[in-house]
Amino acid sequence: MFLQSIARANNIKDENMNLIHGELLLVPITCGCSGNGNYSVANISQLIKQGESYYY
Repeated sequence: MFLQSIARANNIKDENMNLIHGELLLVPITCGCSGNGNYSVANISQLIKQGESYYY
């Protein structure tokens, strides 16, 4: 389901397609509003494996 939502957000027809280095990839997230409505909040985590980098 998660891969399908990423594919839809980026108009990708084949979920197994390789991305081009530097290409923008939109990742849909679930967020909520604060009690007073002044800001939105999303809890996001990303597992970085040994040898990988957060920055590309």
